[in-house]
Amino acid sequence: MLVDDHELLAHSLRAALGAEGFEVVVPPGLTDAEVLGHAEGLRPGIVLLDLHLADDERTSVGLIGPLCDLGATVVMVTGDTHRHRLAECIEAGALGWVTKAEPFDHLVEAVRGVAAGRQLLGVSQ
Repeated sequence: MLVDDHELLAHSLRAALGAEGFEVVVPPGLTDAEVLGHAEGLRPGIVLLDLHLADDERTSVGLIGPLCDLGATVVMVTGDTHRHRLAECIEAGALGWVTKAEPFDHLVEAVRGVAAGRQLLGVSQ
């Protein structure tokens, strides 16, 4: 499952990851209730989660624990490289992060690794 507030990016990533053999679903809504409701029905193995949904004030850190409780492995995909915020994500249960500044093949490699059970802390410049 891919949760990002930039529709063009979300749907482009869905198509590109789909071409790499991954089944990727983008939930129709971005509120916490909508994301969690969709995840409850879907039970995704991996969730690629943007740290900032809709605005820079609210983060998606509060979604990490409930998504993990549903059995998902959460990987943050974010443009935010602030170490304190990334540490909050790890504390909340995220496996790691990939920055949006990285080449696409780094994201694909990270998703492949997570799907294979490998650890991921961070992929960033």
